[in-house]
This record gives sequence, structure tokens and C-alpha cells, in this order.
Amino acid sequence: VAAMALLTKALEQRPRDPLAAEPLTRVARSVREPGPLTALALAELRAAEELGDSGAVADAYEALAAIDLELRADPSSALISLEGAASADPRRLPVLRALERAHAAAGRIAELAQIRGRQLDAIDGAGGVGDHDGAALAIDRAALLEQLERPDDELRAAYQAAAVRAPHT
Repeated sequence: VAAMALLTKALEQRPRDPLAAEPLTRVARSVREPGPLTALALAELRAAEELGDSGAVADAYEALAAIDLELRADPSSALISLEGAASADPRRLPVLRALERAHAAAGRIAELAQIRGRQLDAIDGAGGVGDHDGAALAIDRAALLEQLERPDDELRAAYQAAAVRAPHT
């Protein structure tokens, strides 16, 4: 704890100094103290937002989510941070998968259908139209929309989108 206090003071004197931040991170994780880690992640978030660096913003939100899950055991806060990461960088498939697992575990079908759409958008952005994963996600999204009793036109469009994605061999 004394080491953490000294490292925190060093970081206050030299913000964003990796020679202070890295040991502080290790010590805080070893004693399972979320405060310093949260402060570091929030400082990174502020800096990334000032620079307009969406990738760094997403990284900071992912760090906050990890702190919430691993050290605070607060999945609700982690979910908020994951949403922030996905909003900052919509092509982060691992973040979308984490959101998918959280919504599926909670039985939130509408949110899961929305995540499926975001996953499809991310795949499209990576040039993945016509692949097996995209087709499976599109079919799953259509089935989720069916569970939500969406209008026939919307269901038809969802299933047609799935058919377009299916690889033709």
C-alpha cells in the first residue's frame, strides 16, 4: 500500500509517465485496488477524447470494463463501459462479442438483435460480405427479430439479407 501511494504521487508529478504508471498498475492489480487503475483509465480516456482518437477512447473504455469486471465485480458498470467502447470503435468485434454474451445471458433479445446488426456492420466494414459468419449472424438476427414479433416487412428484409450473405458454392 505504501508503494502504491508513492507511485501515485510520482504519477501526479509526471502524468502519463509509463515509468510510474506501469508499476502502479502492477501493484494495484496485485492488491486488487481499483481506484488507481480507474484513475489511470479515466486519464487515458480524457486524453484520447481531447485528441479525437477513437481507438484510444475504445481502449480506455475496455480498460474500465476490465476493472469493473475483474476488481469491482460489477457487470452492470462493465456493460456501460463496453457500450462506450463499441460506440467509439464500432468495428471491435471482441467488444461486440462481450456485449453479445452479456445480453444473451440476461435474456435481452432486443439488445441482442441490435448487437447482431452491429456485428454485421463491423463485418461489412472489414469486407466480409458473403462469408459463413456473416450469414450465420444475419440468420440469427432475423430469428431474434421474429421472436420480437417484428413486422413482416422487416422480417422479410432480414431473411433476404441473410440469403444475400450466404456463400454460393
